[in-house]
Amino acid sequence: MSIDELDLDLPGMHMLTAAGAVAPPSAAAVAGARAAVRAAVERASVPSTEPTAAPGRRWVLRPRRRLVIAAVVAAVATGVAVLPVVDFGGAEPSASAQAATYLNQAADQVASGTFHKGTYWKTTVAFKLKNNPEVSVDTVVSRSGFGAFDSEGHFLRAKKPSHGQASWGGDVHPVTWDELDRLPLGTKALQTRLTSKQGASATFDNVSTLLSGAPVRPQLRAALYRVLAQLPGIRLEGTAKDSRGRTGTVVSFTFKERYNTYRETERMWIDSRTGDILQSTYSYPGYVHRATPVFQGWVNPSKR
Repeated sequence: MSIDELDLDLPGMHMLTAAGAVAPPSAAAVAGARAAVRAAVERASVPSTEPTAAPGRRWVLRPRRRLVIAAVVAAVATGVAVLPVVDFGGAEPSASAQAATYLNQAADQVASGTFHKGTYWKTTVAFKLKNNPEVSVDTVVSRSGFGAFDSEGHFLRAKKPSHGQASWGGDVHPVTWDELDRLPLGTKALQTRLTSKQGASATFDNVSTLLSGAPVRPQLRAALYRVLAQLPGIRLEGTAKDSRGRTGTVVSFTFKERYNTYRETERMWIDSRTGDILQSTYSYPGYVHRATPVFQGWVNPSKR
């Protein structure tokens, strides 16, 4: 199915994908990567022996699905404030207390950033799915849907949401493109909006989806960090380098409510200089999937 058949509001898509492009890999790497992505998309679209998303969930809901179709992106990218190096002093608090302190201070710093909204939000993300070759995928999102392309501009997938707008998170009540400007900024109200019957797991999943995949304004980004700070089970793991050698502060959350036989953990690398999400990983026994943003920002198509 083509983008024209889906009637998405994404004119000049191939010119959009060229904006912010990075140097392509070798031909052999591209061939292997394209096969890996298509295989991953197929695996995500049919039943398998691996744990799968609940029926009816949209394209951005689950971490593994987000990795497959390039929705795990760094949307927390418009602020320029430097995040603090947290000095706890005295006895070291628990990992959860450390995470809360770090995230609250990060929220204070990023809240004053500037934001200039455009029409199309583009991301380029390098994915590593299990033992498959790393592949770079461009995703361009508009109000009406999204399109995904490989590093050579070949079309991979398009989606026009049944409810008429691109959306993020939520089993029953996803956050739509228009609602991004209307979400409450109070911690309690925002947490209530983003929580479902799955409790803390749903809250983290929805918050991380917005932070890593949606063009959120600085004030909302700060509010999302504050929601994470209040979340039971959030942990600060310290600093570590991502797959590109960049140092970030790693925050993690283990999903305890979802399955009885094993647990899944998602980790986010936060750039302590800018507040950007440098990388996200999703792991469960025997599997580690990685998404590393390369480019993100508003773009506009050139006239033909």
